[in-house]
Amino acid sequence: MSGDSPVSRFHEIDALLQSALDMDADERNVLIERVGREQPEIASHLRAMLACIDAVDDPLDALLDQHLWAELADDPAAGQCFGSWQARGTIAHGGMARVLFAERATGGFEQFAAIKCLWPGLASPELIARFEQERQILARLDDPRIARLLDGGVRADGMPWLALEYVSGRSIDEHCNSCCLSIDERIGLWDEVAIAVASAHQRLIVHRDLKPSNVLVSEQGSIKLLDFGIAKLLDAEGFPAAAPPTRIEARALTREYASPEQLRGDAITTASDVFQLGVLLFELVCGARPFVDTRRCHAEDEALSLSAAIGQDNEADAHAAQRATTSARLRRRLRGDFDAILQRALAVSPAARYGSVDAMREDVDRWQRGVPVKARRIGRLRRSGKWLRRHAWLAAGIVCVLGLTLTYAISTLRQAQALAREAGINRTVRDYLVGWFQAADPGGTQGQDPRASEMLVDGLARVRRDVTIQPELKAEMLNIIGEIHLARGEMAQAEPILLEANALYRQLPSAEDRLRGSSSSSLALLLHYSGRYAESAAMYRQALDERIAALGSKSYWTIVTRQRFADVLHSLGLYREAIVQLDQALEDAQETLGDSDALVAVLESGLANVDRDLGRQRESAERYAKALVVQMAAHGETHPNTASSRLGLGRLLLDQGNYGDAAGQINAAFVTFQKTRGMTTPSTAYCERVVAQLLEANGDLEGAASRLQRLVKSMREQLPPGHIITAYLEIDLGFVELERGNDGLAAEWFAQAERNFDAIQPEGHPRRIEILLGQGLLAARQSNPAKTQALLDAAWAQAVRQLDAEHPLFAAINLARGKSGNDSSRSPGLASLRVSRALASSATPLATR
Repeated sequence: MSGDSPVSRFHEIDALLQSALDMDADERNVLIERVGREQPEIASHLRAMLACIDAVDDPLDALLDQHLWAELADDPAAGQCFGSWQARGTIAHGGMARVLFAERATGGFEQFAAIKCLWPGLASPELIARFEQERQILARLDDPRIARLLDGGVRADGMPWLALEYVSGRSIDEHCNSCCLSIDERIGLWDEVAIAVASAHQRLIVHRDLKPSNVLVSEQGSIKLLDFGIAKLLDAEGFPAAAPPTRIEARALTREYASPEQLRGDAITTASDVFQLGVLLFELVCGARPFVDTRRCHAEDEALSLSAAIGQDNEADAHAAQRATTSARLRRRLRGDFDAILQRALAVSPAARYGSVDAMREDVDRWQRGVPVKARRIGRLRRSGKWLRRHAWLAAGIVCVLGLTLTYAISTLRQAQALAREAGINRTVRDYLVGWFQAADPGGTQGQDPRASEMLVDGLARVRRDVTIQPELKAEMLNIIGEIHLARGEMAQAEPILLEANALYRQLPSAEDRLRGSSSSSLALLLHYSGRYAESAAMYRQALDERIAALGSKSYWTIVTRQRFADVLHSLGLYREAIVQLDQALEDAQETLGDSDALVAVLESGLANVDRDLGRQRESAERYAKALVVQMAAHGETHPNTASSRLGLGRLLLDQGNYGDAAGQINAAFVTFQKTRGMTTPSTAYCERVVAQLLEANGDLEGAASRLQRLVKSMREQLPPGHIITAYLEIDLGFVELERGNDGLAAEWFAQAERNFDAIQPEGHPRRIEILLGQGLLAARQSNPAKTQALLDAAWAQAVRQLDAEHPLFAAINLARGKSGNDSSRSPGLASLRVSRALASSATPLATR
């Protein structure tokens, strides 16, 4: 007969369970029937435990996840004492131990603690030794991010206990989600955890059980790392050697966060904690764990990419909302280098991971600052190799098939290599020639050096009269000469040359899609610069199809064509369509060129421009910052691309009312454009328009009006009627004249801008919202409240359709309606400032609701 004590019952069930686990099903049934005849209660427990084991892949996890032990042990009741501490209630419990809330019962002062103690029935010598080791480990640690050891001892009944610093807070994942913390805020908390882990590593301690529930965040936002219960000392000499625990007691790890070497039972190093920090960071940023099989049945399973883990469904949108963003923006933010960081941390082989926690922290910091990271994404060849190793028999069959097509593959490979070399040469030569001619004569036909123009004329004549040049080469040379004229702002000279090159391509039966795509892209660029935006978009669609057919979707020239296509969609006011194209281009560029390539910076800057126009100010600022870091590293401070990002950032700061910082960015960009593009070119005029906006914001209305009037006159002479740069200038002049009290002039400028934008986008360009706002203010000046309300309502309705809710125009329209929503502690953005000045100079209240 069995003894009545919980300890004796535990050991008897332990022995029976170990025997049962080594039996087949029939033998188990015989054992249970035999035990049941004499000890029905123990047979019932044994049957329940075996059912748990059969229901999952890992029997140990099944037992540890259940609380069947609770029925076999005495429950420490409230009021029990542990040294100077008295238990008041249960905080948490697990398969091996429980944690009690306690307060100091002696000493005459108030202090709280978390008492950790074993279940009475599990107080085996092995677990007691492990408990003592945990106490010794905690005594070594003094980092403020790790819960302190306050006290410890052994009760009279032989039960060991630890008194730990009591932390009132929530698990890190629950805290992040309930507070809807941004990605950067989540990374900040993760970094604090990583610092704590690195501190433990310095004392030769590996935690081995890093997971969200073991990291608490206090109400003040500080973190505490808990539970060193299965921690390992890398220099365990001097500590009592623990005998191997029983199968039930062993491996008290959490499979979802365990490293592959933990699952295999291999030697554990600090690389195991690096892996678990990777899992924790992965889950914090995207809301999912990095493995398809969440139970981690196979130690060799490789981590998902972040994009795959985020997904496309409603759950993905919910996770993104908890991070104060959308699923599309979340994927965009985390792909590329950040994904590479996590893939390295989550490598199956410990040797392939970061060498230390600090190395991983450094790479995450580099990513946040927008500089190249040390991690590299796993290439397709390496992925293929891993797949072949995992599917050896299937691979053998595939090899037989591949052998039949080897000759064709070699031929195709050689052609692809030749195309790649040619594409690289074309990119270098084209960029060099265009840049050289542009730099040689920055002012176009009004520059100081006529030699560049003479060389272009002479070169064009030679290409046309040299009958020995092959037709394909002649077409390509004509196309490059046409693009040089485009870069110099010489649309009249560029158009006939580009049309001639395109016609020559179309006549050649041997011309490939890559050549036709080059010509179509150049023609589309000409149409864009000429203000024929709809025609340009149609031509870009054709060019993009031709590029993809000839070079694939991820080639450099395909990405450039997609970027230019997005640029014309932006001009057409199709902001969200532009975002789609730029997102795809950026993803392809990051995969094929890396995050530090100059083209990636151009795409980041392009996305920042569209984000700004949509009202996504935070995303826009982050993208401008990333672009500037890469552009300054690649080109230096005085390159036009660097200046373009500075100008965009300056415009964003104007929108936010930060006029002092805006001035620094805008003026630096203007100096660069004057030096590199000339004094009167469209790109310089666009930059000087923002300089005029800065003058307007600072109250120099006369200076702003003078500049804008000069720019309008110059652009009307240089650009075709209805060009978007001219239309931008006309809107700005309308508001400046409105603020100056010249209502008649303001009405004329708004009307002209309206005609131009209606021609550019008949379905309603988003820039018409500003025009409607200006016209609404004019109507109020004329004491026409009905017209004022109609115009402001129309502006609001169009803004709701086309812009994000945080766009500054919403605040400006509300201000015009007489609804105050601005933060009076800071300067208003330019849009609201314009309305405020109109309100101040109006004799009629503008409030209509």
